[in-house]
Amino acid sequence: MDIEEVNLAIVTSLKLSSRGNAIIAELFRLSDNIPEIYKNEPEKIHEFILMDFQYLTQSGFVENQISENPTLSEMDEQFQENYFQIIERFYWLFESIYIYFKDLLKFFQDLKNGIFIQFNLETFLMDADGKQLMCEIIYLFGVMLLFMDQKIPGPIRERLLVAYFRYQGQNHIETFDKICEIWRNTGYIHKEKKPPNYPEIFFERAPLPKEVISIVINKLQSDDIYSQFKTYPHTEHQTTAYANQASMIYIILFFSPEILQSNSSVMRAIVDKFFNDNYVISIYIGEIVDLSIEWDSYKAAKRALKNVLKPTKIRKIVSSKKQELVDLKKDLEKYLTEGFMTENYVVDHVQELIDCSRRCNVALRWVLLHSSTQNKKVSNLITFDRIQVLNFLLDIAQFEFLLKEHLKRLLKSKDEQWENYKREASQSLKELSEYFSGERSLARVEKDENIQNWFVNLSKDVQELETKNAGRKIQSLIEGIETIKGYHQIDGSLQIKQFLDFVKSLLHQMIKIINIKDETLATLSIVSDVSYGWEILEKYIDLMQECITRDPDSVIKLRSTFLKLSSILDLPLSRINQSKSTDFVSVSQYYSSELVGYVQKVLEIVPKTVFSKLKEIINLQINNIKEIPPQIQRDQLKDFVQLEARNHLSSKTNEVSRFTKGILAMKKTLVGVIQVDPKELLELGIRRELVKQIAEILHSTIFFLKSGKGNVFEQKLQDLSIKLDGFRRSFEYISDYLNIYGLQIWLEEFSRIVNYNVEQECNSFLKKKVYDEQSMFQSKSVPIPKFKKVDSASINFMGRLARELIRKTDPSQTTYIHLMSDSIGVAGLYGLDKLYAFMIVRKMQIFLTEYKTAITKNTKFQTIYEEIETRLNEKTFEDENKSKIYAEYCQKTATISDSFLYIVMQIGQLQILRRQISNELNFICKLDSNILFSALESMNEAFISDIQAHYQKPEIKPYVNDSLLSELTMYLDTCGMNDPLMKIYVTTEPIQELPLVILFLVISNLNQLSYNPRLCTLVGTKKSKLDGVPFVVGIFTLLKQFHSSHLERFLDYLGQYIRVDAYQKYQKEVKIDDLSQNSLNLLVFLEQFSVFGDIPQKVLQNFIPGYIIDYLKV
Repeated sequence: MDIEEVNLAIVTSLKLSSRGNAIIAELFRLSDNIPEIYKNEPEKIHEFILMDFQYLTQSGFVENQISENPTLSEMDEQFQENYFQIIERFYWLFESIYIYFKDLLKFFQDLKNGIFIQFNLETFLMDADGKQLMCEIIYLFGVMLLFMDQKIPGPIRERLLVAYFRYQGQNHIETFDKICEIWRNTGYIHKEKKPPNYPEIFFERAPLPKEVISIVINKLQSDDIYSQFKTYPHTEHQTTAYANQASMIYIILFFSPEILQSNSSVMRAIVDKFFNDNYVISIYIGEIVDLSIEWDSYKAAKRALKNVLKPTKIRKIVSSKKQELVDLKKDLEKYLTEGFMTENYVVDHVQELIDCSRRCNVALRWVLLHSSTQNKKVSNLITFDRIQVLNFLLDIAQFEFLLKEHLKRLLKSKDEQWENYKREASQSLKELSEYFSGERSLARVEKDENIQNWFVNLSKDVQELETKNAGRKIQSLIEGIETIKGYHQIDGSLQIKQFLDFVKSLLHQMIKIINIKDETLATLSIVSDVSYGWEILEKYIDLMQECITRDPDSVIKLRSTFLKLSSILDLPLSRINQSKSTDFVSVSQYYSSELVGYVQKVLEIVPKTVFSKLKEIINLQINNIKEIPPQIQRDQLKDFVQLEARNHLSSKTNEVSRFTKGILAMKKTLVGVIQVDPKELLELGIRRELVKQIAEILHSTIFFLKSGKGNVFEQKLQDLSIKLDGFRRSFEYISDYLNIYGLQIWLEEFSRIVNYNVEQECNSFLKKKVYDEQSMFQSKSVPIPKFKKVDSASINFMGRLARELIRKTDPSQTTYIHLMSDSIGVAGLYGLDKLYAFMIVRKMQIFLTEYKTAITKNTKFQTIYEEIETRLNEKTFEDENKSKIYAEYCQKTATISDSFLYIVMQIGQLQILRRQISNELNFICKLDSNILFSALESMNEAFISDIQAHYQKPEIKPYVNDSLLSELTMYLDTCGMNDPLMKIYVTTEPIQELPLVILFLVISNLNQLSYNPRLCTLVGTKKSKLDGVPFVVGIFTLLKQFHSSHLERFLDYLGQYIRVDAYQKYQKEVKIDDLSQNSLNLLVFLEQFSVFGDIPQKVLQNFIPGYIIDYLKV
């Protein structure tokens, strides 16, 4: 149908049909992506945020409860940031169906009012396209309603609508009340007992004109709107021919439930036409309904169906279908015999083959649908062998695949073959005319001009034949040839008669060729449709996998089955394509991806079997087969032979190779709009199973008991290293037999697992979470599994490892880093580094929050710090005996200093761990990838040079590319070419009092430290849990987050403290050697502070006299 050439009414209805199919595809898509938090009843803590329509009657109270509770407010803000985008898509779905409903009403009204000049309601239903489209647009609306309640239940709809209302605001939603009226909870729960008067009471929320519904039901009841009897000419195939109309009338009857309830005559007529031998139907792409259950609550419908459900009738049909399966199976085996169904055979028997396909699919349809009945009373009567049904399906699919391939080739070469036959027949007739000319030297025939002219004319007639109207002409030509064969001049010549028979056979071939039409292939596509079985065939996946396990070569037949399943795209895409809608790409992509997902489910048995064999190979390689060293003495060689173990290894390897051979034998296949490459499919399955295995090893190995003592941590890492190393070596070993790049896949997937788990662990530090559908590391095709939490603090193994390392870490136990690089590799170390960075950010945020609570909002401490600043800025400060003032204010600020000390120590510890990890990554990169290291180093220097040049002359030198800079940063971090201490973790407004707060935090805790000359660092005293290096690093990191003036003021205050102490000693004529312990500790603190902060000595000398610094070095 060309929508440019038809009436506006047809165009409007076609676009409505197209929209309807696109909306249903979006409904399917979104129903698979409902946020988990909205699926179940909300927990107590979420009851005010995840509300249903009760919110609409008490919105003021609920909003007050949220705004007055800081925890709820923060949670509500997180929900909005994390879920609003998907909530908005759900609202658009709800709204689009409502708009579709309004457009339907407008279309009906326009038809009634004569807006469309050529049509009114009655004449529109008389038009061939009009009657189809009218039925479709009502049917699709009914499907939307049913599927919405089935796939997005009422409670979920209400929560989503209320969430959208709260976050978007009422002023932006014009039709919210009407949308809520349609989509409020119906009480229906899929696969449970239906509420009373359901679904008709639901359909009444969006009523369609009774006049329209009545006339449409009459049209469906009385007409073959899709002209399917041309495709299904046999009367016993009537219900299959009307299958689409049966689905429509089932849905549309809910808009007129009084027919179902009380109009017995209409229901009898409907059942006689559509359901006289079937009661399980597909309503839309494999969604199955059992009329014996769905119509049980409707009196008239139940009575009408009673005869169909009689046990005697069902037994008779089942017996008939079983015999059909046996007979048709024999026919299929005959056709599938190698070399039987040739191209010539197809040309000669095309109608016979099409009829075979028709009968097979009609039988298969009944068996698949009715084997899925949920009615316990009749399910025992329908007993089919599932394996027999599957084999029948596989044979049908293979038969149809071969037949379609032959027909496609014939259609492609049809014109060429026609011309060849015509040219050959014409030339043969011309040669016969020359034979009767009497001029040929070797021809012993008298000249006969009449016969000669007759053959000349016949040759011209053949030459002028055209494919459009050649049938009758060719038949008359054949009759003419038969007539002339009776002439005595010809009848007496065996050679001429054979020549004429040859010409006649060419003409017969021409007739057969022109009978191969596009309509033939279209008919085959219609009868081979199996979209009704989309949901049913999910139940046959286990049998398909058993089939592959028994015979890996059976994958070739399964390929044909997957192609047969592609028919699910025909129904939704047909109208979308006709209307030239932009939805075509997204809808076809969605259904194609579902098909590919089905293919992957079936074929995942191959990688599962491969990995079950791989476990045995791993066990052999780790526990039985000795690894051969690079050099070996000749007399020791026999110790490494191990013939029995190696034979066992070869046997398992052969089994692996045999399984993959079957899938690799498949050709590239276009499933929907997605091309499936068997090699890629195998690799995808291998990746999926590999990810499961690695994730399971990491989860089960990395967990730590709180009571764990001794070397448990080291032992866990060693166990993990042994397991992963054995797994990796075995995987690399079999990769050659799988025709994949084993090491590359291992590194990619291991890195993805670690990064995903780091990302999920970091979610606990983020307001806006990264969910699976947003994650760049999670994948639908190769999903990373999630496991239950082992402890309350950590989400997964990366969190457990990071926190255990923090718990175990002290200055004497930092050597664990090297052990971890063996266990979790570069990806694991980088993941830990990233996780620690997020932990530092969280600690910084906690510090700023506590600072704001304790100081910024506390006038008492504000006053104290203002006093301190005033006293310290007095010019005479160093000339007076004011060292007691430090002690006085240390006491006044003790509570503040104590509350900040633990956070500072944690930040310092995390920074030291990050630095150790960075050093290890840097070392590994230099050792294993020196070229990469050098390239990154050069590129980094070039970038720094360009940035510096930009700031010197911004008008000439543009700033470097941000995306490239971001990518380079990622590489530098992965290779440890960074300094965590110089990172900015948070951005915040300047805090005026911060240098003073840090000053008293430092000097009030110096007495808990002492200088250890053996270790050349500050260590905690016996009673103190303080450690010098984390303390120094934590203080520097904290100051690094603010403007450099804060650091300068802090150094100035520290210098002042030391100068005051030195001045007091000078006044008492005490040697510099007798500086107080606090001052000496402070000098060591400053020395380490300058080392970690990369602060030059010249800068320190601006605040502390050089001779004091030199004293420290001595």
